[in-house]
Amino acid sequence: MRKIQVLTRKEDIDPSKLTHCTAVVIDVLLATSTIAAALHHGIKEVIPVANGDEAIAVYESYRHEECLVAGELGGYPLEGFINPDPLELIQADLAGKSLILSTTNGTVAIKNASTAKRVYTSSFLNGAEVAKQVRKDQDDSSLVIICAGSMGNFSLEDFLGAGYLISELVKPDLENWTLSDSAHTAYLSYQSQAENILPSFQKSATGRLLTELGYSEAIRYATQPGILPVVPRLENSRLVHMN
Repeated sequence: MRKIQVLTRKEDIDPSKLTHCTAVVIDVLLATSTIAAALHHGIKEVIPVANGDEAIAVYESYRHEECLVAGELGGYPLEGFINPDPLELIQADLAGKSLILSTTNGTVAIKNASTAKRVYTSSFLNGAEVAKQVRKDQDDSSLVIICAGSMGNFSLEDFLGAGYLISELVKPDLENWTLSDSAHTAYLSYQSQAENILPSFQKSATGRLLTELGYSEAIRYATQPGILPVVPRLENSRLVHMN
């Protein structure tokens, strides 16, 4: 029996407890959706950073024509950075380039989870593919799904994203998995809304903020389950698509 547990905020990550676990980070509005879209549309790698200063430092170590820098803080694009809206980003010339990405919650969660045996990122866009890979790993260690949350707060959309991933993981054989209380609740929450998930995204605190900031179409895009066959895995502090 393999155990699944869910952390509902990045602040709940204890790096020392992840060393023997597989971690999956979820920040569906918008970091992990942006990561999936970027890798699917030709980005070579995504470099998650903690803040704008780190993004600039990493950028300065690259030949500038070889990379892009995207970032936000509190939902607002960082000055001089590309807007990390997945629909906007994929309009750029991404082929073969590196993307340096700084977000308030998602990229911080990824860096904090880097002590895990394996680290993947998931969203509604690519959750089905990530679930296939986790099952393929044939590893009996615990799976820790990390919802990035929003500046220390619980995020409904990330919790539903965790529930979607769990539903894809256990679909063939629920009896072979042990769900913690938080994992079971995420699973049931998603199952109750699976046929019409968009309103929950739009009504969530993050969804309302992003709608005000002009991300309405990005929110709609991020609710599409299983449309991108992408498995982002953290390797040497970079997210790459597993082939």
